Amino acid sequence: MTSTLPVVTLFGIAVLALLGSILAILVIVARVRLKVEWGDGGKMSMARAIRAHANFSEYVPLALLAIGACELAGTPRTWVIALTVALATARVLSALGLSRSLGPSIPRQAGASITIAVTIVAAVAALWMIARQSP
Repeated sequence: MTSTLPVVTLFGIAVLALLGSILAILVIVARVRLKVEWGDGGKMSMARAIRAHANFSEYVPLALLAIGACELAGTPRTWVIALTVALATARVLSALGLSRSLGPSIPRQAGASITIAVTIVAAVAALWMIARQSP
């Protein structure tokens, strides 16, 4: 019996959900440690933690939806795996960059660039697969 579940996307969701949870926990820990209940309290380390989590939350859902659409549309598994690995790598790079500085950094810029590229490639691949299946 073959599975119709998008297992690669589900695995990516699980891994990225763990990363997102770690980033959220880091915000909570920073709030407690720095005694900041709202906003960043004017504290740079709090601002960095908030930005790392917020940036993740802004980009990951759309990228995962695009990857999932790819997988459901029948894109070859190697492509879906590559996109998922690239997205996870990009988000780790971005989180590392943002946790160190709110300014430009190579990890932050690489993470953002790879994330956007993954989202675009996944969207185009899903559309391509749909177009190929249309009569």
